Amino acid sequence: MDNHESHCSLEAILFAKNNGIALLTFPPHCSHRLQPLDVGVLGPFKAKFKVASNDWLLNHSGRTISLYSIIEIVGTAYAASFTIHNIKQGFKKPGIWRINRNAFCDEDFESSFITDRPSPVNIPSNNICSAQVNVQNTFNDASPTDVPNSSNNEPIPKSPSVQQNHSSVSQPGPSGIQ
Repeated sequence: MDNHESHCSLEAILFAKNNGIALLTFPPHCSHRLQPLDVGVLGPFKAKFKVASNDWLLNHSGRTISLYSIIEIVGTAYAASFTIHNIKQGFKKPGIWRINRNAFCDEDFESSFITDRPSPVNIPSNNICSAQVNVQNTFNDASPTDVPNSSNNEPIPKSPSVQQNHSSVSQPGPSGIQ
């Protein structure tokens, strides 16, 4: 079972203990790899449903899928995915039954691509974002008299670290969106 608090009540734990049931809980955000129903049946069902939907649309060109035709599509996908073999595989593939400590390899536990991005400190200086940071740092280091007053519309002094050629770079708006 997943780790939702409603699934781990004292009453359920005592019932399981008194009846010789071993409770296993899955870590958050892992059900797509560990939960037998997701692995063995619902994953294949979604794939078979997409295929059956595409097949139906090809065989009924010009028509849209209605409430009545969806029963046919679901029936096709259900029959192909809710099988005894798939249900058994739902427990075997994640290594639940029979216990398989090698069901996952080291790569399955590696960080996702999003955490492999370079640090913002390493952004090249030709990036418009680093130029904006340099302008901000120039003003942070300046004395209060050096910072332009926004009420009298004085021009902003140019910093040598800011790129002067903006012909090929679009400037972001106030919210940072280009």
